[in-house]
Amino acid sequence: MLKGERPAECAYCWIIEDMQSGALSDRVLETSRYSDEKIAESVRTPIEQDVAPLTLEIAFDRACNFACTYCNASFSTTWANEIRQNGPYIGLTSQGTKVFTHDSEWSQLFKPGQTNPYVEAFWRWWPELSETLEELRITGGEPTMHPEFWRLLDHLSDHPTDMRVAVNSNLGVKEELMDRLIAKTRNIAQFQVYTSCETVGRQAEYVRDGLIWEQWLTNAHRLMAAPHIQFSVMMTVNNLCLFGITDLLDLMLDWKAQYGFRKISWLESASPAGSQTFATAETAF
Repeated sequence: MLKGERPAECAYCWIIEDMQSGALSDRVLETSRYSDEKIAESVRTPIEQDVAPLTLEIAFDRACNFACTYCNASFSTTWANEIRQNGPYIGLTSQGTKVFTHDSEWSQLFKPGQTNPYVEAFWRWWPELSETLEELRITGGEPTMHPEFWRLLDHLSDHPTDMRVAVNSNLGVKEELMDRLIAKTRNIAQFQVYTSCETVGRQAEYVRDGLIWEQWLTNAHRLMAAPHIQFSVMMTVNNLCLFGITDLLDLMLDWKAQYGFRKISWLESASPAGSQTFATAETAF
């Protein structure tokens, strides 16, 4: 890219930027978090040199109790189990990965209970990594379903940090688990929870198979009421949510008024690889 070339693996960002003049792709949004000095330093660093990352996103497992319509088996064991039991979707147009036709077994090399050398390598790396890391993002699956997630929170709770820590959760868990999450993160100076929803009520439950609307609302309020938590709602805009999307946006505005404008934010995102049903533009509000 420094030579003005377009690596094929970055095609998603090129598509967004070519859609219209001034369109912001992921690379622009993700780069904006770093100072000009940090960016200049990265340009000067030889490619062969090992570099301590400033941001790391990690998923310990794909275990998830939801099967959202815009997701797939690579990120959800519920999706994988349904395809194993009922077979692939027939006649569905998708990209070359054909995500709705197989259980993505390749994405889970190690079964529950087996020793995972990648997780072990992460913990060996952690003492050094935690010295320089500015932001840690934990995703899944549903992170709260994995013991290594709680092990990491135990460590962060015992060792207070200024590191930005963000967790993606579907909020489809019992209130006791939300209370545990709130308690374990009080010593993290910058803690953020991201969740996903595009519409309200029964329509939301249909789009996000496994979601119980009232449970999602209750857990969202518990998190927003916690003074140390920044709360964000991500929206994957698709045909199934369009008639109720403005109801959710109105709800977000009510929450901003109730909890404070800087306490809550929402993000609109494009679909992951898969169906042509979904939007292709990405905008952050």
